[in-house]
Order: sequence, then C-alpha cells, then structure tokens
Amino acid sequence: MQDLIELVNLIQRTKFKANGLLEVIVEPESHMGQLFDAIAQKKVRTDEDAKTLFPEAMKDAGRLATIKSKLKDRLTDSVFLLGFKESNYADRHRAFFECTKKWASAMLLINKNARLNGINALEKLLRHTEQFEFTELTIDILRVLRLHYGLVEGNEQQYTFYENRLREVEEIGAAENQVEALYTDLVIRYVNSKADKNAITEKAQDYHKKAAPLLRRYSTFKIQMFGRLIETIIYDSQNNYKEMTRVCEESIAFFEAKPYQTTLSLQVFYYNLVVCYLSSRMFDKCRGIIEKFDQFLEEGSFNWFKMQELSFFTQMHAGNYAAAFQTYKKVADHPNFETVSAPVAELWKILDAYLCFLLYVGLLKPNTDGAPGEQQIKFRLNRFLNEVPVFSKDKRGMNIPVLIIQFIYLLADGKFEACEERVDALNKYRLRYLYDRETLRSSCFIKFLASIPGSGFNSSKLKNKISKLRECLAANPWYAVPQSLEIEIVPYEDLLEIVLHCI
Repeated sequence: MQDLIELVNLIQRTKFKANGLLEVIVEPESHMGQLFDAIAQKKVRTDEDAKTLFPEAMKDAGRLATIKSKLKDRLTDSVFLLGFKESNYADRHRAFFECTKKWASAMLLINKNARLNGINALEKLLRHTEQFEFTELTIDILRVLRLHYGLVEGNEQQYTFYENRLREVEEIGAAENQVEALYTDLVIRYVNSKADKNAITEKAQDYHKKAAPLLRRYSTFKIQMFGRLIETIIYDSQNNYKEMTRVCEESIAFFEAKPYQTTLSLQVFYYNLVVCYLSSRMFDKCRGIIEKFDQFLEEGSFNWFKMQELSFFTQMHAGNYAAAFQTYKKVADHPNFETVSAPVAELWKILDAYLCFLLYVGLLKPNTDGAPGEQQIKFRLNRFLNEVPVFSKDKRGMNIPVLIIQFIYLLADGKFEACEERVDALNKYRLRYLYDRETLRSSCFIKFLASIPGSGFNSSKLKNKISKLRECLAANPWYAVPQSLEIEIVPYEDLLEIVLHCI
C-alpha cells in the first residue's frame, strides 16, 4: 500500500484535480476512484483499512490486489502528463524530467514508423542533454542516431560524426560510473548505521586518490559532485571542519558557475556546510543557510527531510526545544512521511521520544508556543522499541540514544527499581561496545547513568562522584570526537544536568 500512497500524494500535489484531468485518469465513481479518494483523505493506509471501508467491493485479497494494481498503473502512466515549468530549461532538475519525456516520445515515434519526426526530435534533444550533462541519455540518443545514419540513411559523414561523439561520451560515462560507484560503496554501510565514523577515513582517502585523476580530467556534473563528496567525507570523518568548509565552499562556487542551475549539487554541499557550522556551534549561520535554502527544496523530498534533521539538531543543540518541536511537527504531519525509508522514519521516532521526555520533565510547555499538548506526553516504551528495529541493531551508533532514553524515562517516571535492574546491562553494554575514542562520550554518559542507583538516587551524592566524568566530557566535546552527529540528540553535558534535576 505504501507505493500507492506515495503516488496518490504525488498526484494530489498537481493541478490534475483543478483542471478536471483527474476525473479522466481515474473515474470518480469507480472502485479505483473510491480507493484514490480514501487514500487522499487518509482513510485508507493498509489493506485492512480498504476492506473495512469497502467491504463488498474489496472483501477478498484478490479483488483488492487487482484494484490496487490497476490504480497504480493508471497513476504511473499519468506521470507523463505532468508539467515541470521548464522555462527554457533553467534548472537541471526540471530539465531532466522534460528530456526524459521527450526521449520516450521520440522513441515511440520511431517505433511507430514516424521515423523522420522521431530522429528530428532526438537531434534537437541532443543539444539539451549535452548542455545539461545528462550523459546516459546522451549515450542512448547517440546510439540511435548512429544506427539511423549508418543503417537507414547510409550517410557516412553523419555516421562517422555520431560514432566518434559516442565514443567520447561513453568514456565520460565510464568515468562517471566509476566515481559514483566509489561514493556509493563508501556510504552504503552508513545508511543503517551511525557507528565507526573514524573507520571510513582510510577508505575515503583511498577512493579519493582513485577519483582525483578523473576530477582533474572531466568537469561533468556527476564526476565533480561525487568526487567532491568523497573529499568531504575524509574531513568529516576527521572532524576537520575547516577543510570540509573549504571543500563545500569551493564546490558551491564551481556548481554556481555552471551554465545552468544545479539545485541538487547546491543542496548537498550546503547541507554539508550546515554540518560544519553546527559542529562549530555557529547556530545563526546554520539557521541562515537552512532558511535560505528552503526555497530550493521540494517539500517532502529526501533532501528536504535531511535538511529538517539538521534544522532539528541545530535547535536542540542551541537549547531551543520549542523550535525543535515545530520542526518535528512539520515533518511528522507531512503526507510523504509515511513513505520515507526505514532509517529516516526511525530517526524521527527517536527524536520524538526525546521531545516527549523534555515535555515530561517540564522543559517543553504543553500548548504554549505550539508545543505539544498533554495528550502527547505518553511514551510507550515497548511500542517505541518495536518502532526502531533497524537502529536497535546499530550497537555502536543509534542504539545508544535508544538505550539512554529508556533509562532516563524510567528515572523521570520514578521507576527506580526498574532502573536498578538495568545497571548490569548498561555496564556490560558499555564494556562490550563503547571502548574507544569514537564512543568515549557515550561511554562516559552511560557510566554516569549506571552510577545513579548506586548513589541512592540522591543528586547531591551523585554530583560528588561524577566530577571526572564531567571533566572527560568537557575535554572531549562532541564535535571533536569521531562520532556521528545524530547520536547526541541533546548534548550530553546538557542532558546530564537535565537528568540530575529529575532525581
């Protein structure tokens, strides 16, 4: 059902309904139309919802599967009717949609024996795909043109021209594929894990050496974007934010100098620039970039969700919890939130848990400044753990804030016996997983939590025992150790004080 929800949300954001086109695509009174409306109104989120709402039409799984499949096909086909306001192809992102549509249209013409129209369309399209550096589309077009002038027209001059051009572009395509593969292989293991940030340094350096000759030789979009991102990973893994800032600023200048707008590349490098500023505690600069770039981000897109994460962490680290809640609410209320990937969804579940804790201990005020109401205080621990299966396995990464929120919520709730029962598990966890510089801060904080029952839950006694832990945290600030930003939802120094006030 999730793929269908995603399509319905997409169509809902178009003008299809206003101009009457939606009724042509999906007949309102049909079963498909009824299912579309129910999904759009959020009455249907699962197959069981559909069977309950339409018991006669969709009472068996086979019938429901057929209706869903037909609706999905109908909505997928309608994507070709979308307009992207190309305005002379000013933006590379919009140009890609238009070029893809024109490529499909030209190939249909050629295969339906309207070859002259199709070839003419491809020759015009080629100028745009080369201008915007759409290498794969350019290769496909050149192959068709080479075949046409070689086998159909027998035009040796044109054949030779397209053959030579094809070889040149295929060489660029191979280079793009190589750099893209290096970047993907570098980051794939960190999609579901935030651990071992330091371990990536050596591999990133090795991959950048392989990419460097291609970066010097070619200036195309993909090679420059992925190659420069590999370089940012080197400095990010070393917490060298001065050099990372330099790479981001140089990359932004490079892509802004392109003869077309490149919002995608600007988004990723501005995102990394916010990481640099956040790690340097320059919160005003973070907010400035986030506000500035909001206009370039499509709401509900992957990059939009990622920028909201940075907005949330900026507010949390600045101690502006009410603003952080506003960011959370904007994300949680967005229709596309239901279709985000598991790691993205789980991260926001964890962030929500920390907001609930702050509300519970009085640092977020109910129903003031847009803060959550009393009904949102309830935190169901067992349900929360079931909602974060991916990160619960990330023992040196995002399982750390999961483990911490369990303990401090029990503590704030006065369930001291349950806290005592968890001490042995906390100590074993710390010794098994949190044993190096990368996890030093988390080790200190969990050691602090484990010491609370031994102090008889007495904050005065506890303060005398944790001076060394405080010194350790102060000497090793979160932005100076090789840990992922997401692990400390609330900086441990701040969270430690909050916990002390709970006892």
